[in-house]
Amino acid sequence: MQHIKHQGHKAAIRRVTITAFVAFVSLVLISAEAHAEIVFFSSGRTLSVKGHRAEGDSIVQSREKLLTLIDELVGRYPTAEGKIVVAGFSQGGMMAIDVGFRTKQKVAGIICMSGAIYEGDAPPLRKLPVLLIHGTEDEMIPLFAAQRTRMVLEENGVAPEYHEFPMGHQVTEESMVVVRTFLQRVFA
Repeated sequence: MQHIKHQGHKAAIRRVTITAFVAFVSLVLISAEAHAEIVFFSSGRTLSVKGHRAEGDSIVQSREKLLTLIDELVGRYPTAEGKIVVAGFSQGGMMAIDVGFRTKQKVAGIICMSGAIYEGDAPPLRKLPVLLIHGTEDEMIPLFAAQRTRMVLEENGVAPEYHEFPMGHQVTEESMVVVRTFLQRVFA
């Protein structure tokens, strides 16, 4: 597996087909060419979620690093315009929404699994395909945070695809079927 180092963070790059896509780590940048470039980027301790509030300027610092990383990856691995999906789980989901709406790259969509929008410095919202998935038994990020995210997006003209599953703070096979279908649709 190839690794790249970016501003103190290590990201692993794998080439897989979309149908083989089965897991998230923290933030995922997906490019849909013949295969999908899956970049697993763990934000580690740069962002702390406690009651959905980032500590200090950690979200801004993470945002800047991730926007730079996305630009560098697109430069390093040329991708057709509009063939990128920014996706994440938990804190990565929060960052996927944040950077997915802020990046200068044209994205095909955003996936947020078990995450929420950070309203303290919300991104400029525009019409983009967004998939929100959350567990009804999530013990880390309460269900109301996903429901609130849906409401905020809808109030700003974004019509997210929204799914709740009987699960905790996790990814299940059932939820990944929804992700796969979303990816196939936005990459068509």
